[in-house]
Amino acid sequence: MNFDSLQSMAGQNIAIKDLAELNKALQASGQLLAKSDTVGYQTASSGGGNLAPLVPQSIQNTLDSATYTDNAIVFWKKLAKVSVTNTIHESAVVNAYGTMQLDPFIAEGEVGPTSVGEYEKKIVQIKYLAERREISDVATMVGMIGATGVSAQGLAQQTMDGTKALLGKLERTLFNANSQLSGLQYDGLEKQILGASVDTSTGIESFSNDTHTDLEGGAATAQDIVQAAYQAAAAPNFGAPNVCMVEPRTYAGLVNLASAYGRFDPNQAAAGSLIFGTNGLQIAGPAGMVPIVPAPLMQYDDGASLREDGSTGFGDTTFGENVPANPGTITYAAGAADSAPKFRAADAGTYIYRFQPVNDKGVGKFRQLSATVQAGKSATFTFSDSGEPVGSGTNGLSYYRVYRTEKDGSKDTARYIGSWPRNASGNTVIVDENERRPNTAPIYILQLTPDVMYWAQLLDFLRRPLAQDKTTIPFLLMLFGSLHVKIPTKNHILRNCKLGF
Repeated sequence: MNFDSLQSMAGQNIAIKDLAELNKALQASGQLLAKSDTVGYQTASSGGGNLAPLVPQSIQNTLDSATYTDNAIVFWKKLAKVSVTNTIHESAVVNAYGTMQLDPFIAEGEVGPTSVGEYEKKIVQIKYLAERREISDVATMVGMIGATGVSAQGLAQQTMDGTKALLGKLERTLFNANSQLSGLQYDGLEKQILGASVDTSTGIESFSNDTHTDLEGGAATAQDIVQAAYQAAAAPNFGAPNVCMVEPRTYAGLVNLASAYGRFDPNQAAAGSLIFGTNGLQIAGPAGMVPIVPAPLMQYDDGASLREDGSTGFGDTTFGENVPANPGTITYAAGAADSAPKFRAADAGTYIYRFQPVNDKGVGKFRQLSATVQAGKSATFTFSDSGEPVGSGTNGLSYYRVYRTEKDGSKDTARYIGSWPRNASGNTVIVDENERRPNTAPIYILQLTPDVMYWAQLLDFLRRPLAQDKTTIPFLLMLFGSLHVKIPTKNHILRNCKLGF
């Protein structure tokens, strides 16, 4: 018996005499030179050929995880998957069965007016998602533990970790992706349901769909969610919401609300509109009880990645292989008086803004600017970036992620509020009308049925080897598809909901 044959006997009973022979073989080959009383905290040694420092101290079956687990992938698991055969996917939507404004009554012998159905063709482009990984070439030839190759183990671990990383990014983009920020992105839930767009010449964001309610930083109540669900169900929307997705801290606030003003019902009997019981948190909806589920990857990191040196306002960390160019000088000016101001008297004060340039291949350093915002006016920022390349070319610039503090808050309290596209024909302008607020999160009331939304999937998830140009073995994990919200009006978003209770 040798070490290789032992590995092939996993799960089998092994005779003691065979283990003794294996021990002798290991000692003879120099693979086990450390006695039991010398196995402890080894120190590296290059003399004598003694391999005792390489005796493993602990071998875990699985790695400890300091990041998210599979349970954090919520929306992707619930989303219907529809196979498509082309990179341009078309679907048809019935907007009206007939002309509803016409009365159905006719006189004897007459036929009445012609009723016309209303149909719409929708097109979605398939996008390509990938996670590039690599494993050291040395790791494929030298055993990390024992004497046999670690190639299969290392490749499997990198594949598993890479898959989780790609799924985490996918989950986040399902909510937040925006094709206006980059042509490589599809449109996520927020953009498709709200009909959100930014006028790049003015920097002002607008929403074309009446599918949202702005809580303006207030805590969401059961009544807010119920009202939103029934608004999606009312004519002419005719929706049937069957799930409500919230940020985990919002979920905690709703649990506290149910505990304080409702009751815990172990039998899930309806004891009001908001119930917390054995089946989790639920709320009464137009088509029955609607589960409320936490989605940890709903938003971008609130500020964990905001690292900067504290003196110049530049961030000290970049990510990626083609870091965007410096956005140049940033100037602030109070915008014109707003006809429906979101910066009210209570909101007037000093805010610290942080802007992070992004392109398809890299994330640049933060720029920081303080602004004294007036009541009834917006905050307008102009970037002198017209001379910088657009997109993901050499140091190209695609869009900005914007972070903002609370009123009169310190720079460490800056939190993500949104992303604005780069102006391709001049200096970029970003206008903050307080439509997006820090320390808040949306609540999504969704009809998760294939006739309303689904993932249009071109190919199965695959792993593709890449050409080797250095002493690593690279590969690509790939997923081709797009989120397709066919009927946005059957859904509703509660925006700017306070985190917690």
